[in-house]
Amino acid sequence: CKIDNTAAVVSNCSASGKMVLQNNGALSSAIYSAGLIARSTSTQTFSNLTNEIDIEVSGEFSEENTYVCGCVGYAKDLTVENLTNLGNLTFKDIVSPRACLCGVTGYTKVYKNCVNGVKGDATKGCLKYEGTKEASFWAGGIGGVSDATRTLTNCVNYGSIIVTENASAAGVIVGGIYANCQWSNNKVIYTFDGCANHGELSIKPASTSGNVKVGGGWAQTTGTYDTFKILNGFTNT
Repeated sequence: CKIDNTAAVVSNCSASGKMVLQNNGALSSAIYSAGLIARSTSTQTFSNLTNEIDIEVSGEFSEENTYVCGCVGYAKDLTVENLTNLGNLTFKDIVSPRACLCGVTGYTKVYKNCVNGVKGDATKGCLKYEGTKEASFWAGGIGGVSDATRTLTNCVNYGSIIVTENASAAGVIVGGIYANCQWSNNKVIYTFDGCANHGELSIKPASTSGNVKVGGGWAQTTGTYDTFKILNGFTNT
């Protein structure tokens, strides 16, 4: 669903099942898809949400962003707390200038106690890119991309992030917790407090026409004035 209300609060919700999105060219705008909430303008807190929907997306998308996320897609100024994704997210034969998979929430302000996957169960919370068509692929176990100050506290990824051996990509940016802390002309602060990645990062594309960047925490930062704070350690296994 889409929520256009800055005062909206969502809590104690769950969803299960399977979602398949196949674009035959009819969809030309940016795509935001998620197990629970695709897009929101709320500035409040969404809490205690669990997604168990497997989502598969394929086809050609002409606009810049194709976001697919476990719980919440795009929510610029939201706080998310105690969100869990157990669904598997897959891009299959997709063409997009930027195709982004995010275990919990693609773009938001504050993440607290969020988890992707389950300890000891490799079948939950997997993010996968496969197929022979080219997309610029970004993925993060918890979050995806940001160009503003962000705080992640006690967030853990157990899910695998996989680019299959037969895949072709225009570039790959993969982070166990966060994919791309993006450019900004402002003084942006990214804070990772007590976060951990325990998921496998298997990045083996057959071909890529761009860079491949992989990190257990985050994969890339392009901001001139960015500041990173690592509090209470950071674990990557």
